[in-house]
Amino acid sequence: DILRDWSSDVCSSDLKKQAMSLAVTAALLGGAVSATGQSMYINEGGLGEVLIYPFYSAANGNDTYVHVVNTTDVTKAVKVRIVEGRDSQEVLDFNLYLSPRDEWAATITASNELGGTALIRTVDNSCTVPELGVQQGGTNFIRLDGKIVRDQPFFTTLFAAEMPNATAAAARTTEGYIELIEMGQLDPTIGFGADAVHDAAGVPADCAALVAAWGVLPAPGGDWTSTSGQAELLTWQGGGLYGYGVLINVAEGTAVGVDATAVDSFADTQLPPALHTEPGSQAPSLESGTVFSSLFIEGVQTDLESANGLDAFSSLFMTDGLVNDYVIDPTIAALTDWIVTFPTKKDYNGDQPFTAAWDPSTLTACETVEVPLWDREEAFEAPAQEGPVFSPAPPGVTPDTFALCTEVNVITFGDGSAVEASEFIRYGLPDVEYTEGWAALDLTKTGSSQLVVDELSPTAGTRTLTGLPALGFAVFEYTNNTLDGGTVQANYEAAIVHKSIEIDTP
Repeated sequence: DILRDWSSDVCSSDLKKQAMSLAVTAALLGGAVSATGQSMYINEGGLGEVLIYPFYSAANGNDTYVHVVNTTDVTKAVKVRIVEGRDSQEVLDFNLYLSPRDEWAATITASNELGGTALIRTVDNSCTVPELGVQQGGTNFIRLDGKIVRDQPFFTTLFAAEMPNATAAAARTTEGYIELIEMGQLDPTIGFGADAVHDAAGVPADCAALVAAWGVLPAPGGDWTSTSGQAELLTWQGGGLYGYGVLINVAEGTAVGVDATAVDSFADTQLPPALHTEPGSQAPSLESGTVFSSLFIEGVQTDLESANGLDAFSSLFMTDGLVNDYVIDPTIAALTDWIVTFPTKKDYNGDQPFTAAWDPSTLTACETVEVPLWDREEAFEAPAQEGPVFSPAPPGVTPDTFALCTEVNVITFGDGSAVEASEFIRYGLPDVEYTEGWAALDLTKTGSSQLVVDELSPTAGTRTLTGLPALGFAVFEYTNNTLDGGTVQANYEAAIVHKSIEIDTP
């Protein structure tokens, strides 16, 4: 179950078997139950208990608009965790309380007043703990339309010591990804659940009561810090959250949106209210879910039991390779970036399925990959061997290897970046032979990239999942210089989610 030798001749029967596809992982599951309990799965309907937004950027003129919607009739407690892209260190973490049918929206942008540090800006009234914009360096101001604008800066606390100066630390906050984890549900008609419900003017009943329920942070002492205080949480009724992000660059006139990947049945329903934790805590995390997972392997629904929640979550995203299109046609000034995110890489820190631990001296943890390409008429180009475009190259990355060395990775085809990625997470393929076609990212090149789990059904035994846990999407940008007789320029962008596939060669 590993990718065959990419460099061998490729025949027309290349695409034979789908293995652990992100596109079909749970298309038919709809709430799968393993032989021993509830199993987490990727919900292709887009609704879930955990949402992963693969990329945000406030670098080089970008802003990222973030949305999450509660489609249910109960109040939801949700952990919002924003992590930077190099080693997935938290830059901001808070609790969000969504009343029934509520939508929360915010923008991630960079602040010149804060030395380039990114911040989250919102005019949304939904309750957060702590309240955004008034604590730890945040600010509030009133817009002309009377809405309160809340600016909450990101923090460099967890990685500032690794950086050469404050400016470099600030820049590190401007790119990364986002995790949302459902922590519990509340009755919207009484108590804390009712405090989050909006009135006719769109204002929650009592956000201050939700803040007080956690006491005075960071030394909590309110009602929710005791077992009795958590009693307001309902018997687990998780799921029904969806989200998406929009990357906008005003100067370029571009915008591109992508859905958050939804994982449903994440929680171990025997444990709540263990997931409902205080702000300032790094719990819950992607390690906090059930040990059971369900996915499709070669078209067969397969129920797995892992050693821990982290392995179970990673199993959903394990893949030998990602495939997608690229376009770099100079006649339309086309640009292509692939965003590839490893959402659990930090937690393994070099243990399988990953092979490289984080090195704070080089700010890297490199995994060797290969990128073979085809044009639209099936002509094959051997795997790229250039390595990272930008110098200095990470240790161990020689001119004849290609490696991804961060948690969020932007692979640029050709010379320019469609998403204006910074050099810190950008990896280049400058010498692509064809101007358009498709490519594959081989994630099995280290040889030991695998995850061993127990298979519960359809057969009992041990299952070895190969590759790495990864997700992401491609961004294509095109320029039209012919509008109004050539006097007006227009830019267009599109986002296409990666496919996960095993490719056979004869």
